[in-house]
Amino acid sequence: MNALVIPTYDITPEQWADFAKTAAIPPSTPDGKLIVPYILVHSPTQENLKEETERISTTDKTEFSSATWQEIRDTVLDLAEREPLTIHTRYFLILDKQSTEDRRVIVMERDGKWVNAEGQERWPLPGDYAIKITMWKRHRVPFEEAWETVALISAEGGLEEEPYLEEVMEEQPE
Repeated sequence: MNALVIPTYDITPEQWADFAKTAAIPPSTPDGKLIVPYILVHSPTQENLKEETERISTTDKTEFSSATWQEIRDTVLDLAEREPLTIHTRYFLILDKQSTEDRRVIVMERDGKWVNAEGQERWPLPGDYAIKITMWKRHRVPFEEAWETVALISAEGGLEEEPYLEEVMEEQPE
């Protein structure tokens, strides 16, 4: 499974190489190679979503430079729906202009919680009329810790600690 990476600026081959190499899965053997589990997405209509983006040869022009959070979220969910066997839907990453300065990537984690009719968070009980609320957690993670962070998000139980958490957004049910 691969994670989608949305750049909000035109990314150069050098910038992508820095991120991809630093945030890659380390080799499992001394003579092994890094695994880049990311797909660089420059357009909401991008077709190739099955192959990891190990490198780019020219500056990748993005269509997300003025996109809102909702547009990026909707694009990621739409693209992941097209390729559910190869793309993670629990998280995606955003490289923004600040990433070029602080070498940190935004990891957007999709989570949820159950609330009862009174708005109290709790596991649903019979007769509670509980609803599930989608939450998005925004983490700004150093490139060096990106892979470990997304791996922990994927694991049973998720992140035990959230040292890079910046914001939590709740989506109200429709």
